[in-house]
Amino acid sequence: LGEDEKLSIGKYILVVKDQHGGTARQDLDLQLIGRNDAPEAAGAAGIGLTLTLSDSLIPDSDWTTDHKDISILASDADKNDHLSFSVSGVDGMAHDITDGGSVHGLFGTLNFDKDTGEFHYQLNTDHDNLVKLAEAHANGTLADGTLKETFNYTAQDSHHSSDNSHIDVNVTLPTGSGDEHAAQDRLI
Repeated sequence: LGEDEKLSIGKYILVVKDQHGGTARQDLDLQLIGRNDAPEAAGAAGIGLTLTLSDSLIPDSDWTTDHKDISILASDADKNDHLSFSVSGVDGMAHDITDGGSVHGLFGTLNFDKDTGEFHYQLNTDHDNLVKLAEAHANGTLADGTLKETFNYTAQDSHHSSDNSHIDVNVTLPTGSGDEHAAQDRLI
């Protein structure tokens, strides 16, 4: 049952008699009254993206970039409750973006709709970001070829109960798919 929804579980008549034969009668209607159940944010949503570097200086058809769509990151046992979503942080830095829109991370942008819970991550392929990605890869700072950024989000119901979780974005720069050092040298 949702908040303040009622369910009758039975009608009863209560009769009380005293030692002199007097009686009192009362009709009883037993009901369950619902309470608000907080939403439950999904466990950490992990998405993988791939950026394949080639030795081309200009990002074009030789550069492969990726994007991902994510939805339904929370649920609520109260079926008539409306959930709204906000982003509360990116990689440990606090944000309070409650109206939907765009949140810029280290390597891309997370766009989200506060009413539907639909999230879209797009890798940033502007020159400076590609240089940053290529440098990180060429300098060997990525043991497994993966960069990670985390977006924290909150799901809140219409009764202001909420739950938090996060989306981990893993950007993979596969080795052997192009001359990463040459791409990094040309970008710089």
